[in-house]
Amino acid sequence: MRKSDPISLSPLAPGRSWLRTLLSNALVVVVVLILAGIGRRIEYAERNFSFPWFHDWITWHWGFYQTRMLMLAAIGVIMAVSLQLINGIAGQFSLGHAGFMAVGAYLSGYASSTYALLDPDDPGTNYENAGQVAWYFVSLATVVFTIAVVLTVVFLLLRLSQRLWRGLPPLLLLAVLAWFTWDFSAGFGLESVPPYLIWTKLLRGLGEMFGWTLAQGLPHALEFSKWLPAWSRRPLCFLTLLTGGGLFASAAGLLVGLPTLRLRGDYLAIATLGFAEIIRVVITNSQALGRSTGLPVTPYANRPDLIPDPDRPGDPVTHYIFPWILAMMVVTIVAVWRIAYSPKGRLIRAVREDEVAAAAVGISTTRQKVTAFIVGAFFAGVGGVLYVHREGYVNPSSFGIDQSLLYVVMVTLGGLGSITGAIVAGALLTLLPFLFRQLASVQALPLSVRHVFENQFAVLALALVIMMLVRPRGLLGGRELWWRRNRRALQTAPAAGATAT
Repeated sequence: MRKSDPISLSPLAPGRSWLRTLLSNALVVVVVLILAGIGRRIEYAERNFSFPWFHDWITWHWGFYQTRMLMLAAIGVIMAVSLQLINGIAGQFSLGHAGFMAVGAYLSGYASSTYALLDPDDPGTNYENAGQVAWYFVSLATVVFTIAVVLTVVFLLLRLSQRLWRGLPPLLLLAVLAWFTWDFSAGFGLESVPPYLIWTKLLRGLGEMFGWTLAQGLPHALEFSKWLPAWSRRPLCFLTLLTGGGLFASAAGLLVGLPTLRLRGDYLAIATLGFAEIIRVVITNSQALGRSTGLPVTPYANRPDLIPDPDRPGDPVTHYIFPWILAMMVVTIVAVWRIAYSPKGRLIRAVREDEVAAAAVGISTTRQKVTAFIVGAFFAGVGGVLYVHREGYVNPSSFGIDQSLLYVVMVTLGGLGSITGAIVAGALLTLLPFLFRQLASVQALPLSVRHVFENQFAVLALALVIMMLVRPRGLLGGRELWWRRNRRALQTAPAAGATAT
């Protein structure tokens, strides 16, 4: 059996221990630890950041606005690479990636704005209450788990009705959906819910259960946060926000993946687009999340003792999240890369190339597609957490259909299946509007040229059309920039041709 055989490299195969896996990713761990150390020095320093060269370079040679664009470009890379796992590597067509981002952004933003403050009388203790933030996610997970159990029971009963008549399940499903709609519309705004409004009473009961669970554990979680060492409170709190936002976004990916991944092509795209719109509508009608006005969030590590210097443009306070964004970009790229070029990734690619043939040899096609959706949604949620804690404000319009289409354009422009192509396209499409605005303000250029760059979206659309005509497969066309990976592909291609002959 060859070493590249997926069966020989399964998790149960000998020699594949967790220590070997950790050592194979040692460079990633070192890079993340270095960035975390830089972030800690920046966060706990005075105005000069204890890195004068870093502060001077950021302020004078680069500028705070340009640094903000660099961080947004890194978040764009996270979103593009995570969507590449779904659209390019798994071969699905998702238009709901912005919905996963919204789940991570809003849930983590609400948690940080409500539970991250350790001392109510001291704003400087913000992002130090890791215990209460973690308990908030645990309480929310109990509600989500209960809803999942109820929905599972309902769908199992619908499937059992097939024994009576094969056409009965779809009819019962339509009846249940109509019942849901009538129940919620009749019970909306009522202080006392009648007993016959079962689903409204169940929904309010879940809300009461969430409040009771939250109230029972918050005092103990606060004591746990105070017990933690002072140096570890902020990083642990933000790491909890990243993990919680990513996990709930992956749960949303599982929710949309299980019922819709039996669809293909345009039908799957419409289903994922509908999911993203449902998320946006729920947020718009949620009072706790700010409705359509948006949710204000204190930027990460916004310490009150750091007042912006009037002699220096911009606000350095919001740049404390800079190392976190870079670290998570590295983690996303390496994680997706390891999955794509692992035995698991070969199974996912096999489903992409020919789903019927993959199912014929015993590959669970639904499991592979759901796995890609869950992992891609997780990192999309992480991108949402970083975005909201960088910008300090988020509203439902930030996650509309235009944002999902932008991420699809990033993946298509970079080349379907190419992770490095998604990196290049994600950074490029994020920075091009900024570059166009800069060129539009250059007085040395003719007025007609500046007017062209002012219409940045028209110029960008024309450039994309020309790019698709010249290179229909994208910038890299499924290839990678890593020369070792390309060399292995060239070596295995003749061998595969010889075997076929």
